[in-house]
Amino acid sequence: MSPSLKDINSTILAQGKPAVNPDIPDLPLTDNKPVGGVKSGEPFLSRKGNRPVKSVNFWYTEDRLTAIEISWYFDESTEVYGDISKGTKSKLLKLGPYEIVEHTSVWKTEEGNGIAYIELQTNGVQFFSAGTKPSEGDPVKENLVLERNFEARNWG
Repeated sequence: MSPSLKDINSTILAQGKPAVNPDIPDLPLTDNKPVGGVKSGEPFLSRKGNRPVKSVNFWYTEDRLTAIEISWYFDESTEVYGDISKGTKSKLLKLGPYEIVEHTSVWKTEEGNGIAYIELQTNGVQFFSAGTKPSEGDPVKENLVLERNFEARNWG
């Protein structure tokens, strides 16, 4: 018998990692690898040595996000989570070295099996959105706090 989501969350929390939010479905990303994240009042960082993220490129189709591409300051490398080839559009979020994301909301796809749309607002008075907002329905989560070492499956 496989462990329940509650058991998995308890194990993750015991390891000091954020819990899986059962209200948000998995974003179909390769291996659900960690994609970095933000914590209230802290810079947008990633697991790549906790260096600040320079940009996040969101790849999407008409109805869902398909991939996230991350680049860092002090480094020319990028990492991709998901499948860029499935995206028909992309939108780039550029961040200052210590810019903080203060508000995030995500909307599910109509089928409820992925992210259709994401909104972010930073302390640099930057408003960013990617994807297509569903005509009906409220965000899955308002003021979603994405934490450091946040895993892609928690995005939606």
